[in-house]
Amino acid sequence: MFKKSILLLALSFSINTSLIAEKIAILGGGLSGLTTAYELVKNNIHENNEIVLFEGRDRLGGRVHTHYFDEDQKSFYEEGGTFIDSDHNQMITLAKELKIKLKKTSFVDKDVFVVNEEKFLKTKDAYYIVDMLVDFLNAFKDRNINLVHYNDQTKQLEYVKAEDYFNGLDEVAKKFLETYYFDEVGLDLNNMPAVALFWINEDLKEIKQLLKLKKSTIKRTFLSGLANKFAYRYSVKGGMSQLIDALENTVKDKVTINLNSKIVSIKKEDTLYRVGFENGEDFIADRIIVTLPFSTLRHVDVTDTPLTDLQRLSIQTLPYGQHIKIGIPLEAEKDVAKDLLYYVNLDHRFIGWAGKNAMTFFLGSSKSQEYGQGDVNNLVHDLMPGLQSKYKYVKDFGAPIIKNWVTDQFALGTYSGRSAECNIGIFNPSDTIRDIYVFAEPTIDNRFFLAGEHIMADGSAGHMEGAVRSGKIASGLLMGNLLK
Repeated sequence: MFKKSILLLALSFSINTSLIAEKIAILGGGLSGLTTAYELVKNNIHENNEIVLFEGRDRLGGRVHTHYFDEDQKSFYEEGGTFIDSDHNQMITLAKELKIKLKKTSFVDKDVFVVNEEKFLKTKDAYYIVDMLVDFLNAFKDRNINLVHYNDQTKQLEYVKAEDYFNGLDEVAKKFLETYYFDEVGLDLNNMPAVALFWINEDLKEIKQLLKLKKSTIKRTFLSGLANKFAYRYSVKGGMSQLIDALENTVKDKVTINLNSKIVSIKKEDTLYRVGFENGEDFIADRIIVTLPFSTLRHVDVTDTPLTDLQRLSIQTLPYGQHIKIGIPLEAEKDVAKDLLYYVNLDHRFIGWAGKNAMTFFLGSSKSQEYGQGDVNNLVHDLMPGLQSKYKYVKDFGAPIIKNWVTDQFALGTYSGRSAECNIGIFNPSDTIRDIYVFAEPTIDNRFFLAGEHIMADGSAGHMEGAVRSGKIASGLLMGNLLK
């Protein structure tokens, strides 16, 4: 009797879903959009519904893209997302499902190459700087200061700027903090809210631990092997584009993919949504998942969509990192990545690291745009001699390749951050927001959803982990409402 009931229920479900076939539009073909499509396909939503993905570029992947310097892909750097932290469980799971090989990079036995006033700082000196910063930020946190104030003129709450609290810092330590913030968020110091110091402190604690390990000279000992169990991160073997290609190959026969489809408007019409494109065409959908970065979505006409007040506020004010990335192919007797973890240059305010037979330099804030608009060869001229003096086996280097994310019309920045102009209280530090996704809150009709790393109010915001998590959340919300 029980088995018969289950069979009748399954038959009924099959009949019902075939009668309510819907058109589902995924706007944006970056990591979040592709993950959304992948989750819908994995749950067989395509069998009874039409899924269409629209991407403005002529390729998929969005802000995740590998630049290969040669046809054999032996030398490359990541123009966008690069690293997967050891606790980025959704990214790791996705890679395993797609049979993508991850490369584990240990923090131990590698250099943190810190340069100040054109001089290489020894590990103990770098440790002293980071140790000072961690103590400073711990004291700042313990002061329990008021991080916001009420502006009588604008009648709004505003974040207190971090620079108001830097007076007691050592100049070199301040340069280190500025450099780290430029790299991490891509905004100038005068846009940095004091609240950002909380999560920067957590990152600096990791760097401190790394430098402590190196300072203790525990290389190639039992302790170094033990340290490798927690001091590491991942990258995709062969480049992040391998993951994007795998996602595309998994969904392309079940999802209609339209490239070169720049979106200019999204309008609600009764129970449907009309998506307008730059070429004058449009598409009518029953349900929509929008994965466009808020930086570009604020230039799309969404006046007639039933967004919440918080969603509209975040679309208009959430800042995006002002970064450029520079890749330089290396001619070397061995791979620099075996020796170098970070190259922190306090003179030019940037952080670099080794790619596959290449160097990556990551510059944020208005400093990055100086190089982005000028001659990038000047940067190479300034930096490479120091690298070659440190690593004698680097013989030569090729022409640099620059990616300016600010001028990319489909990104208008690198990833979401926190700034003094974005007074959204959800970004206040709390141990209770690990799983909050308030920006993804479905609209009143449960047919319009937001996804992307920007909607995550936890530690995955700004990471590829956030993009993947948001795609899973949005697809899950859509599927839940589809079956109602």
